[in-house]
Amino acid sequence: MNNKNKHMAMISTLLLFCSFGAMSQEYQSVEGDWVSEEGNAVIKIYQCESDNICGDIVWLKNSTYSEGDELENPEHKSGTLQLDEKNPIESLQSRPVEGMTILKGFVQTSEKRWTRGSIYNPKNGKSYHCILKLENDGDILKIRGFMGFVWIGSTTRWVRKLE
Repeated sequence: MNNKNKHMAMISTLLLFCSFGAMSQEYQSVEGDWVSEEGNAVIKIYQCESDNICGDIVWLKNSTYSEGDELENPEHKSGTLQLDEKNPIESLQSRPVEGMTILKGFVQTSEKRWTRGSIYNPKNGKSYHCILKLENDGDILKIRGFMGFVWIGSTTRWVRKLE
């Protein structure tokens, strides 16, 4: 092999290693505490079974019923925990909203995107397909919930809670 071919081989090898270095770049983490768009809840996102991502409501501004709630429903005694009473599964209707898992089964599919998961809305008792996407250098989490087609749904944004 002459000198020209040796230089070309070295350059090719160097470029190959550089491209592998760029491909093995660390993905941003979605894990941590997130404040809902309304500011009335904090959701802790974490790695759960099979390397999936899940999320639990760890704080609610109004985790208990207030005096006015009794007028709407006599079972909503002031000071008692808000329950998941709109859940279609009767055995789950007695669980508290604070502490429940609302994000399940997400898989990271690109640097800033998680798909194949679902989000549960305790306000109406329904689950939706969902996509999570980090924005603004990882400080904003865009949540797109939908049924069937991604363009038929709604979007909210959560803000990363500072420690």
